[in-house]
Amino acid sequence: MKRLGFDDKWIKWIKMCLESATYSILDNGSLTKEFKSRRGLRQGDSLAPPFLFLIVGEGLTGLVHEARGKNLLEGEKVGGKGVNIDLLQFANDILLFCQPTYGNILTFKAILMTFELVSGLKVKFHKIQVRL
Repeated sequence: MKRLGFDDKWIKWIKMCLESATYSILDNGSLTKEFKSRRGLRQGDSLAPPFLFLIVGEGLTGLVHEARGKNLLEGEKVGGKGVNIDLLQFANDILLFCQPTYGNILTFKAILMTFELVSGLKVKFHKIQVRL
């Protein structure tokens, strides 16, 4: 968030929202004692997706742009003017585009593994489809 230009005050507020969530489980018709979440937001929280997902998604976008800037990734050229695309995001779905080379596939896998470690989100590698 700092890299996106968020002020320390905003970062602190969002962090407090993430760390303050508490839960209680219904066990045989009775609520258990509340416990704190270790990560995430409650369902229906006003900070819940899409807002936070957009912020986290910017991190993934940054990793992809950095790889492209270092010539580790070559996106797909589309349209008459050959516009280069490599990443499209729709809510919690992501489409990655690249030239069909082994190096590009490895770069995307490294980006996704890094994203998983940094964001705390789980990438479902078994759902990935590669189309040549």
